[in-house]
Amino acid sequence: MLAAGPGQQHGLQGVQLASTALIAEIRRDAMPASMQSLPTNLHNQDVVPFGTQAALRAVDQAALLRLIVGSLALGLRQAVHVGARRPSTDLLRKLADAIAPIDPDRPLEQDVRTAAAICCDRY
Repeated sequence: MLAAGPGQQHGLQGVQLASTALIAEIRRDAMPASMQSLPTNLHNQDVVPFGTQAALRAVDQAALLRLIVGSLALGLRQAVHVGARRPSTDLLRKLADAIAPIDPDRPLEQDVRTAAAICCDRY
């Protein structure tokens, strides 16, 4: 789990668990909207367009995917620290400059969001 002190610290264990939950939510939301059809117009319309629902789910899933990207980037940042390596790319340098090593354990929500911003807002 990329803990700086294995057996004494949790490292990215909580981030990994949260990422798995986010991926499960994305998979659940991938169910076709047509499975939840509702008649409308006093039952005159049995073909209901699902474009709005699909667009709303896509926006929600993009936000979750951003957090997953941030979680992976935080793992890269911590791997550089635990492996005592120097950042080898511009992205890793930016992550290392913006996010302190996880040593000791601390809440990581803001670090995940910072890493996501560095990765996702660069284009």
